[in-house]
Amino acid sequence: MAHADDIDSRAARLALPFNRFGYDPYGISRKHIAWGMHVFRALYRTYFRVKTFGAENVPARGRAMLVGNHSGGVAMDGAMVIAAMFLELEPPRLAQGMVEKFINQFPFASQWASRTGQFTGLKGELVSLADSLDGCERIIRDEFKDYPESALYMIGAIDEAKGKPKNDKPKPEPKPQPEVEHAAADAHAS
Repeated sequence: MAHADDIDSRAARLALPFNRFGYDPYGISRKHIAWGMHVFRALYRTYFRVKTFGAENVPARGRAMLVGNHSGGVAMDGAMVIAAMFLELEPPRLAQGMVEKFINQFPFASQWASRTGQFTGLKGELVSLADSLDGCERIIRDEFKDYPESALYMIGAIDEAKGKPKNDKPKPEPKPQPEVEHAAADAHAS
């Protein structure tokens, strides 16, 4: 296992198709990976003093799945697995984790997660580009104006919204009467 911790050179050797700006087609950033790994290295080497066993079983290229079993709100064990794959393997590998969906509620954390290849476990549907464009055009033409926005969220093709109930126009709520008028009405009733 390698212990050369030159983060920038290790990030440059990742088997990702970075463009000349340092981004891959999915938005993973070499610069963000290096920044994150500087933090992870300190935790990995100094704070937790991690000892990794079995890293030689992770293939140098291709798909692999590393499954952790952790509890609690902060999955530091997952972070240390990511660090181990980057720091201990030659060539280094970028392990991509499925992070809890709340991470996207924090602007800095959301950007960091996407720029370092981490993703949330949000349910979604794969929709072709043609179906996506068709759905956008139909929404713009007001075909779905009677549907709540929630009926169009995280669905597959736009026709799936047709199976959801339309939003009936809400009945206007009666305007509350001022307290003075109620008091006067109560006085006449007696």
